[in-house]
Amino acid sequence: METVKNESLKKVMKVLNPILFPVALQEFKPFTRKLKRLPADRQWCVLAYTDGVDSDPECTYIGGEKYVLVQNADIVNPLVLVLKDKFKNLRVRVGNTDNEVFVVDFFNEAPDRRKNDYIAPVIRVENSYNGKKKAKATAAIYAIDKEGRESFYSTKSSVEYVFKHHSDEGAVSITEIAGKVDEMLSEFNNIEEQIEKLKKFEVTEITKTLEELVPDAKKYPKKAISLAVELVGYESQLFGTPANLWLMYKALAQAVKKSTFESSLKDWQKEEADAVAWENCLNYAEGMKKSKKKK
Repeated sequence: METVKNESLKKVMKVLNPILFPVALQEFKPFTRKLKRLPADRQWCVLAYTDGVDSDPECTYIGGEKYVLVQNADIVNPLVLVLKDKFKNLRVRVGNTDNEVFVVDFFNEAPDRRKNDYIAPVIRVENSYNGKKKAKATAAIYAIDKEGRESFYSTKSSVEYVFKHHSDEGAVSITEIAGKVDEMLSEFNNIEEQIEKLKKFEVTEITKTLEELVPDAKKYPKKAISLAVELVGYESQLFGTPANLWLMYKALAQAVKKSTFESSLKDWQKEEADAVAWENCLNYAEGMKKSKKKK
């Protein structure tokens, strides 16, 4: 059994290694010519040694004097050590935008892909070296549909641990995050309850409701809604159920990630649009619930 575990761990590390390259801080002055935007205080340059410590580094960002470097390895490696014992079949999925913004999903791969709408917890780590995204760890969703297709969904979890990139904002210690695994996994119970709540709210006017769910084009691209309409109809037929808010959310999340006309969006922007759809669906359900009570 130990050999099996070791082989599984090797697969995990093979996926993770490309984002665990060395990173360092250095005075910014030698690197300013490569950058279009400079913070007012211009203190630190974030050097990424993407081809190893002996290679020429890339300056990915210039931060102020209070900038704190949160390295992927400092978050990811301790989590691997804990989760290899928590998840029997630990797998990871990595999103990497220009070696600067990262999303890492840790999950227990489903033993049977034939399950109907199988869902399981994900521990999601997000980080950036260019200051565009907070470093944080939270709970998310791993799902497999009736046809065996794998999907990952963002949530706005009530259990969230943020690592600040600025020293005066009271950063959560990175070394503590491995000890928060049980709390993040327990949050999945709340997520399951929220999913069941969304399933109870049937939707008759699909296009109108989707437009109401994501009215802000800055947070969710409007062009993806037409694809979401198709996905709701397909999944409703696949599962033999009327359209509901859970199917609406899944369609919105899948549409923004799959649609080719949204290729200009970075991976991390698609994840944020997904999270917006999740939060809006929960709020919409609360509104429908209150509306029913008034009647």
